[in-house]
Amino acid sequence: MTTRKTSTVTVTEHPRHWATLRIDNPPLNLLDDRVYGELAVALERFESDPEIHVVVLESADPEFFRRTSMFPSHRNKPAGSVRHW
Repeated sequence: MTTRKTSTVTVTEHPRHWATLRIDNPPLNLLDDRVYGELAVALERFESDPEIHVVVLESADPEFFRRTSMFPSHRNKPAGSVRHW
């Protein structure tokens, strides 16, 4: 098992082709631009890694996991221009 931590995301690669991305952005675990950026880096790495088949997102705080709609980088983008995994 391999674990790497950024400021808001802990990436753990498990045996048998799966990984977890644990989001830890207190106090409410908001998915803001910083979290999205760190998730994007991890997901892009997994996308190019044929050994990872499944990625599980989890919250470091089971009581809070929220998505804010105040993303300047995602507002007013044409459909299809924001990449979803």
